[in-house]
Amino acid sequence: MFSDANEPKFVEEDLPLFYSTLSDFFPSYCGEAESDEEFKDAYFAAVEERGLQASASSLTATRQLSQLLLARMGTVLLGAPMSGKSTAILLLADILSRLARSPKRMNASKRSASRRRRPDGRQRAAEAFSGRFASRTSRASFAAVRARGRRRTAEAESAEESEEASEEESEEASEEESEGGMENEEGDAEPAAGGGNEMYAVYYRVVNPKALSISALFGKVDSLTQEWSDGVAARMVREFAATETGSPKWIVFDGPVDSLWIESMNTALDDNQMLCLPNGERIKLRPEMRLLFEVTDLQAASPATISRCGMLHFPSRGVSWESLVRSWLNRLPHDPFTEELREDLFEYFRLVVPATLTHFQAETLESEIASPLLSLVSSLCNILQAVLHIPLDPAAEQRLESDGPKDDRAFNAGMHTPQQI
Repeated sequence: MFSDANEPKFVEEDLPLFYSTLSDFFPSYCGEAESDEEFKDAYFAAVEERGLQASASSLTATRQLSQLLLARMGTVLLGAPMSGKSTAILLLADILSRLARSPKRMNASKRSASRRRRPDGRQRAAEAFSGRFASRTSRASFAAVRARGRRRTAEAESAEESEEASEEESEEASEEESEGGMENEEGDAEPAAGGGNEMYAVYYRVVNPKALSISALFGKVDSLTQEWSDGVAARMVREFAATETGSPKWIVFDGPVDSLWIESMNTALDDNQMLCLPNGERIKLRPEMRLLFEVTDLQAASPATISRCGMLHFPSRGVSWESLVRSWLNRLPHDPFTEELREDLFEYFRLVVPATLTHFQAETLESEIASPLLSLVSSLCNILQAVLHIPLDPAAEQRLESDGPKDDRAFNAGMHTPQQI
């Protein structure tokens, strides 16, 4: 959709002008996004599993990010710190993994793969004709062979149709069995987890490009031995390019954009989709690979880089302090004492936090390091938890320690490269 690819570029103040211009050129445009109930269900399930708070802005940003990843090799997530950029990537990875594990999509992919592998009836008849009767040159025998070939073709086509019908019946039966096995005690369907579906998971790596030098990021040639050693980004691209799982693979550059390193990514972002290393080697990116950039501004980015990427803008008011506090309270243990304490703490937050944030927004205080307001609220939650000696819920603590929707050890096959550098 045209608006899905262009709406994320604009800030909140420019959206009415964009919709007005769009309605002038397309009077029948209603301005409503296409509804995808399956995507929404996966979004709410991912939010609930991670103990986050669902919101319309978060759902819209996640859906827009999915559209940009379909259209562009590179996507820039532009916004202030604590505006929801990393959370959108994390939720979309969970959503795509859930959608790929759904029984209907798995059966559809298996059916299309089996059809690509199996030759049709005409092809089988032609192979039989060319292999068994190519040596007969007389006209009479050739006519008989043609008639026999037509009969073989008709028989092969009827056999193929019956085979496809039996396959569809078996797939429908297996789908009903899988859906029945996924129901919980209340009768609601739950997403499948594990169970041999690891190939459908989303893999991604996160790197801070400004924490490394150019040689450590892309690689260098040893001056003494003249041997080439890959940098962090080059190694990630090489690993993902050498893996033929078909699962989405993302490399997230979480840090300021600098012309010293971003210009080296231009060949990977354009139609060539090749990463050119300083030693002259070129690594071809696979179609399922994507490059994401989490930045606060694009002052150091060149127009050549910006024109090659999709743009998704995150407003600074996209995340409220209530959502942040609610998510923190959800990570506390679920026992009678903590349940009562949870509601009391939120009431205290409602009394203190709004007035404090208004005081900070008035710019009456000077600070050497500018901190986002939500970062101050997050620090308050951490300090309060340490003072009150409140432990985290074990399940929530495990979710915080995992930096991705799926453990990457199976993909690395024994490699000990950290997820986040």
